[in-house]
Amino acid sequence: GVLEATSLEAKYGNTKGEQGTLKLGFKGEGSPFQLDIQVDADLSEVPPVLKRLVTHRAFLSELEKTREVHGRARGKLVLGEQLSDIRVRVEVDQFDLSGGYQGIPYPVKLQGGRYFYEGTSSHGRELHCRVGKSSVSGLSFHVEWEREPRMTVELRQGKISVEEIFSWMSSVEAFQGDLKGVRSLGGEVLLREARVSGPLLDPAQWSFEVYGQIPDLHGRVDSLPGGSERAVSDH
Repeated sequence: GVLEATSLEAKYGNTKGEQGTLKLGFKGEGSPFQLDIQVDADLSEVPPVLKRLVTHRAFLSELEKTREVHGRARGKLVLGEQLSDIRVRVEVDQFDLSGGYQGIPYPVKLQGGRYFYEGTSSHGRELHCRVGKSSVSGLSFHVEWEREPRMTVELRQGKISVEEIFSWMSSVEAFQGDLKGVRSLGGEVLLREARVSGPLLDPAQWSFEVYGQIPDLHGRVDSLPGGSERAVSDH
């Protein structure tokens, strides 16, 4: 009453699987089911799959804001362990992902590193992220959505382009009141360590801890006499 197979290969679109093992029972819903397979995945195919499988409205709303997603990931996919209760575990040991996100005017590129997903949580380790001229490394994150989705993001090193961040924030309605009178900002922020945590879908409630240096910050502000250039240096 149980079928077992080894050395399986699979294909779904541009995603390939190999070295797979399968156990499949035929005696009722409680029958065993387990698939363990190495996967080389085309990440452009992930958003359409998520749209079919995920029912969380807020998640789907955020997913709709992504565009031109592409890249590949290599790791292991595990499905099991009963036909009546098939659960998913994903273990990625290498990936390269790039794409766009509504509201961010620069390409987003994410490389790793390790990624793990199971049940209602996922986390990543030793990731590198670049957004325009800004980049961070030693990046890790943990997302848990059993109840209210919450996230924690930490990084060990980063370089932030103040000019690009200011340009982006100036285009967002929520920030325009706070930035009124600031005509331009430029320079860099060098991060040594940072931690952000809070409700995933409510940025206003996020908690920030950031340590670093501001070796060069300059800009033009209307409230200063003559709107003249001001330079700030902090070591």
